Amino acid sequence: MSNKLPTFSQAPVYECDWLLDASPYKAGVYAGEHPAEIILTNGLLNRIFRVTPNAATVGFDNLVTGASILRGVKPEASVVVDGASYDIGGLVGQEEYAYLRREWIDGFASDPAAFQFVDFAVGKTQAPFAWKRVRPCPDLPWPPPGVRLTLNFVGPQDLAAAIVYELYDGLPLLGKWLELHNGGNSAVRLNTFNSEILAVVEGEVSVDAPAEW
Repeated sequence: MSNKLPTFSQAPVYECDWLLDASPYKAGVYAGEHPAEIILTNGLLNRIFRVTPNAATVGFDNLVTGASILRGVKPEASVVVDGASYDIGGLVGQEEYAYLRREWIDGFASDPAAFQFVDFAVGKTQAPFAWKRVRPCPDLPWPPPGVRLTLNFVGPQDLAAAIVYELYDGLPLLGKWLELHNGGNSAVRLNTFNSEILAVVEGEVSVDAPAEW
């Protein structure tokens, strides 16, 4: 499915501070080495997805430091509708969450109770609101230039979900949100949702006694 995307060759080596010169770091969506892999990158961060047997994040890398952030595969989101809990995407079968090995991923399966991935779309970033510039404001583009990736899923009860990611040029920042659509004739109640679920390493861990923090 990712074969309609340009092939990812190699992210630009981080040599220039993006705060001083952000021009080398352009956002794009690419096909990875695996035929079911999609890479969202701008040279400052990578987010890597597998889209079969369901869509899930299988890589999340800080290219500024070279650190791999992800330690396990989780659903892309979750919702509670009319009191029933549903995962959106994700893969099951990982037993060790201290680290993630790439060769494990082919052995993971889709949870049949979860929303299932159907297709994706790539486009330009969109302005979330109208911005009226004032005179002291620099003449910057709006919306911020970058790329949008939408993953579409189908679920039970005529429900469908779209998970939207926006990655911006020259900035190590990724936007993400969830859209839930009811295609049936009966109303449903969205009780709660979680738009981001990541198994990641802690950024900082204090191991000393509280008096020494």
